[in-house]
Amino acid sequence: MRCEHADLRAALEFCLTTPGEEREGLRLAGALWFCWVGGGWLAEGRHWLDHLLALATEPCGERAKALWANAWITTLQGDVGTALPMLDEARDLARRTGDVAELTSALCVSGYAEHMRDNQHIAVEYLEQALEQERTVGVPSAVTAVSRPILASTVLLLGDTERARALCEECLAMRAPYSVPWSRSWAMWVLGVAAWTDGDTRQACSYARECLRIKQHLNDLVGVALSVELLAWAATEQDAGRTARLLGVSHTLWSEIGTPLFGFAPYLTRHHVSEEQARKALGPQAFEDAFEDGRKLTVPEATSYALHETEEV
Repeated sequence: MRCEHADLRAALEFCLTTPGEEREGLRLAGALWFCWVGGGWLAEGRHWLDHLLALATEPCGERAKALWANAWITTLQGDVGTALPMLDEARDLARRTGDVAELTSALCVSGYAEHMRDNQHIAVEYLEQALEQERTVGVPSAVTAVSRPILASTVLLLGDTERARALCEECLAMRAPYSVPWSRSWAMWVLGVAAWTDGDTRQACSYARECLRIKQHLNDLVGVALSVELLAWAATEQDAGRTARLLGVSHTLWSEIGTPLFGFAPYLTRHHVSEEQARKALGPQAFEDAFEDGRKLTVPEATSYALHETEEV
């Protein structure tokens, strides 16, 4: 898709500006959901989906898909308030048209949006409904595969570490074609957070680096940023300078994505605690110097530094 990026843009622009082609454009923009969500094209995806959804208003499966895809993007950008009405419409449309696949995806994204709103019990309900729909159909999808680590992250926040790990292991055990690097990378990230929560920083770093390797290959900037964050949290007690540099890297990455850490309170709290501990250990000036060193790194330089624990800037 990266090789065809220019042609895809031309096709979407044609559909957007040519009367009668709006629905075809909506179909194409929805089909590219993974490029937008998992391939680092968040802002561009929202541009096309916003404009095409405004033009192609006919109730149909293509619109349901475009709605949940755009809701996913806006949630990743920290704009959950915009995502919620789109998800309401997506679920309603999918039910009215009898489109089980789009309903299942809309339920997954609804669960993720509620997770990011810190409504964890509601998130669990949506995600379990999605997995139940998957069991009814009998075939997983790329979306339901990743719903397992999302649900794992949700129950981890509710204190159920055992179930969180089991869901991640279930995701990792899925066979091809459902065991894709993207869903596996999120399972690795949640397992890393679980290890960090248990105080096993070495294991947390191992999972975070494995996640980062996959995210780097996919150009998934959200995943790269979250992997860097986890590595920063895990380094705080052993290497405050590394934590400060990684937080500087994180700052740069989130400036390209949207709201830092989606504005999600549990992640922001962890971020601030790591920052305060590193600042106290280093002193204000040394912290700022290390933070600035990390902030000035390019994305390839930043990921290279994050992946090599003993390498200095």
